[in-house]
Amino acid sequence: MGSVLPLLFRLFSAVLFLGLSGMALAYDANVSKVEVTGRAAISDDQTQKARRHALEDALYLAALKAGADISGTAITSKGILVRDVVKLDAQGRLVDFNIVGENNTGTHYEVKLHAFFAKKRTQSCPKPRYPSVIIMAPRLKVSSNVEAAYTPIADLVAKQIIDKLLTAYSGPISKDSQRSLSEVTSSSDKNLLFDYQSLQRGHSEIAGITEDFMLSIDISSRVKNKRLESQVKLALIARDGFKPVLSHEKLFVSKLPTKTPLRSLNVFWPKTLKINEQELSAMVSEVGDHLRLAACNPLEAKTVFSSGELRLGIGSKSGVRKGSLAYITDGSESWTLLEVSNVTQTSATLKPINAMSNPKTLGNQTIRFIEGAMR
Repeated sequence: MGSVLPLLFRLFSAVLFLGLSGMALAYDANVSKVEVTGRAAISDDQTQKARRHALEDALYLAALKAGADISGTAITSKGILVRDVVKLDAQGRLVDFNIVGENNTGTHYEVKLHAFFAKKRTQSCPKPRYPSVIIMAPRLKVSSNVEAAYTPIADLVAKQIIDKLLTAYSGPISKDSQRSLSEVTSSSDKNLLFDYQSLQRGHSEIAGITEDFMLSIDISSRVKNKRLESQVKLALIARDGFKPVLSHEKLFVSKLPTKTPLRSLNVFWPKTLKINEQELSAMVSEVGDHLRLAACNPLEAKTVFSSGELRLGIGSKSGVRKGSLAYITDGSESWTLLEVSNVTQTSATLKPINAMSNPKTLGNQTIRFIEGAMR
């Protein structure tokens, strides 16, 4: 237990003192006070060192008294403890403390203090891992019954969607102005993007796709009942397994202006055709919200056993580091612990902590990284 307490305090201190400023909106104005006494042994007449340790002990006890969530993972090999990861999350944020008494007993130094904690209102995400996104070239269809003056409407809507997302999203985002998603999928038989093992080994760069997600934009415009209708569909596709994670479709309607002799001129059409900006922003916000949620979720991936090694199709770009720890989430091998032994930007190699485990049986498994062990 003696080796765990210093680790607990270091983890607690990192969370506690880095948060004394900023992120105030995540906490209520409701402040609670706790009173605690910390103690530390005096050795070699080092009173000031003992005083500092007593203060650290008092703050640690205050966090526990105010409420804290403690989680830990012990890693053993052949019955020997090789590593332990302990995480302490205070349920409130320390906003101030006041030392009200100190006492030197000769063998120990004691510090008594009042600590004040602001109650946590919502769960925060202090270190989001924003996934990378590539916006594929929009696929635009304009019906033959749309006059030439209004055919740019589909391109205008696509541009507004892209501009809004580029402005709003905080993560890495890029554009592929040459290929639409359908053009990528059309070569699925020859394209290694759809070879699952190649994808998981991080080889999807052969297809030119290394981002975590692809955004597809499909817009179809036509004239109906004297209205210009644009059907907009957004689809967010995960590169891992090439599976859709979000699909949103909406019809936008613009009233056509009264027919005039000059109607064929498109000089004024952007001013006469109106797109519901609020609804368009809502569509983009839904995509952004999903990506931000993914940034705060535990990092997961699928393993592949290949050439005698366990591999992942994610790497340092997704936050994986050498030495990071993960565990299998379900099945007969659930809770088997793995460690990252090698990592590139888009791939990683794993090895089981327990040398007795057979890596071959750990392939095609979903793993989840332990947040406290993401170095």
